[in-house]
Amino acid sequence: MLVIGGGVGVESLEQVARAIAAAVPEAQTVVVAGQNERLRARLASLPWPGRVRVEGFVENIHEWMRAADLLVTKAGPTTIAEAMMVGVPIVLWGAIPAQETPNVRLVVKAGAGIWAPGARRAAEAVTYLLRHSGARLAAARESSRMASPEAADRVASILWEIGRGGAPLLTEAPSRNKQPAGPAEGPQARGRLPLSTPCPD
Repeated sequence: MLVIGGGVGVESLEQVARAIAAAVPEAQTVVVAGQNERLRARLASLPWPGRVRVEGFVENIHEWMRAADLLVTKAGPTTIAEAMMVGVPIVLWGAIPAQETPNVRLVVKAGAGIWAPGARRAAEAVTYLLRHSGARLAAARESSRMASPEAADRVASILWEIGRGGAPLLTEAPSRNKQPAGPAEGPQARGRLPLSTPCPD
């Protein structure tokens, strides 16, 4: 399992990681503190239960994700995109209001993960997914299905067309999922996993 707080590290990552380690001490857990060296040092000094490894900033985060059964992270767009590229199920423990809340709705609506804000809820969600392999594998499939490996090529093509005057500035990207737009609330939300709290506005 991989527990991260973004490239710069987030102080509340400590509370989340400690709650998870206490809830599932049998799990092998890697906590990535990012570029926050003070946080990395503090995490490394803690008397962790079970098998916990602490890392600072890692450049090959996609390889760590590929090796993980589960990703626990805040709702940063780059992190979510990387997680979907490798098809890892996601537990979202935090989001920057307005800026990252659409990412929460995307993940939950797709069934690719659980919105579990805060340390206690994150630990509950992790425990559920680790002990219910069917739900975890279903989330992994949906995470992989949401990936857009051709996105960079598509953006480059659009920019090239714009540069030569052959494309409008605003275009609607083709949908890979054919799902109607709308909030991820209610029983009709596709693939929503148990334990997800209501998505933030």
